[in-house]
Amino acid sequence: MEESLKDLNKQKLTRLINGVAKANDVVDISQKIAAIIIRLLKEKNATYGDSYLKLRQEFPDYLPMRLTDKLNRLKVQVRNEADYTDTLVDLAGYCLLELSHLVMEVDNGNKNNTKSKLFSK
Repeated sequence: MEESLKDLNKQKLTRLINGVAKANDVVDISQKIAAIIIRLLKEKNATYGDSYLKLRQEFPDYLPMRLTDKLNRLKVQVRNEADYTDTLVDLAGYCLLELSHLVMEVDNGNKNNTKSKLFSK
């Protein structure tokens, strides 16, 4: 039986995260996890294009909607004592994408965007 793409990605993510566990300080571990998330974002963008930006432009509340979906899923996973690593990675990925797009807005001259104040100084 052929495994689903989601199952394969979850196995790959689990192997990558387990490899990070050998690091011995929180900053080193965080850097390695961030690198894994960035690699996954690149893979998804190569497969699906920049769907986050397209949906974000079409639906201004796209980020809060996606984060709410993921947080609800996380709540169920924690309650059921299920593995929630992939949900945490999804949450971090959406946050990285949004931060990246805020920087892009500033770089493109939209310095009046109130959401971009962190990057406009």
